[in-house]
Amino acid sequence: MPCTFSNRGAPRRLLRERLRAVDPRPDRAWAERQRRQNDWLETARRLRGQAPELAVAEVRALWARTWQSPDPVLAAHQASVWVEGCNWLADWHAQATPEQRARAASQLQAYERDIRALIPNGSPPNVSLSRAISGP
Repeated sequence: MPCTFSNRGAPRRLLRERLRAVDPRPDRAWAERQRRQNDWLETARRLRGQAPELAVAEVRALWARTWQSPDPVLAAHQASVWVEGCNWLADWHAQATPEQRARAASQLQAYERDIRALIPNGSPPNVSLSRAISGP
């Protein structure tokens, strides 16, 4: 269900202003997507036939490369986009009503439950999801 802002126009105005200022750089996004796909395919080919316990380190390294590009230009772009996203969220939070915040928190908790259900052997509630996914 889409997020609604009742009849308040301020969050929508904020979103429109922020979106106008975004430099989407589809060329960078496409290059990074291709790099990730090739990395996943090459890793899968290398791991074919390996024992699972030998592949763990390689898969963890792949996971790390997926979230932070080894290309310094793309990594810097990713970092700036991440910071901007955090700023957007903070600004939205400052303008959201308590009801909107509660609904967002409830939806995020539902996503967390879904993700935990997909993790092999489950994940205890007191373990962060990034740690559960990446391992010790």
